[in-house]
Amino acid sequence: MHRLSLEKARAVAHTREGRREWILSADTVVADGQHVLGKPRTRAQAREFLRQLRGRKHRVLTGLTLLETSSDNSWTELALTSVRMRRYSDRELERYLETDDPMDKAGAYGIQHTGFHPVASIEGCYANVMGLPLCHVRNLILAAGLSAPADLPALCRAQLGRQCSVREAQISAARPMKGSKKT
Repeated sequence: MHRLSLEKARAVAHTREGRREWILSADTVVADGQHVLGKPRTRAQAREFLRQLRGRKHRVLTGLTLLETSSDNSWTELALTSVRMRRYSDRELERYLETDDPMDKAGAYGIQHTGFHPVASIEGCYANVMGLPLCHVRNLILAAGLSAPADLPALCRAQLGRQCSVREAQISAARPMKGSKKT
């Protein structure tokens, strides 16, 4: 995942030679055991993906890269979310396929689709499954020594109406445990 997002960033940087710019790139896949599901090429493949995922747990992985063009310095991060799909019917699946929504989504589904609702539960970052995991973007920005332009976790929470499990985990990890001392 990191390699693909880095390749994407470098491909864009190649077109921007001589300029000092920051490039953010990402690449997302759905992993069902050893099977990697990208974006389906055909409606038949989308149907196959959705049947494979139905009622099962899989992982959504997004590799992110922040690249500074003049130095070619890069920072990478991996977002990982576990997703359990519900047992949707063949009829629901076929109606969803008619929307063409599955065709530009890794794993052939959109967690946010209001008519289909394919997901039963998640563990991890909802924004990672939906699109761009902003807390991970924030981590890259800070790792590069930049200041985040806004409170990305708050923006994400406001937009999605959900607590950010990634940000909450970072806050918990940063707190000293009972009985420990800050040094």
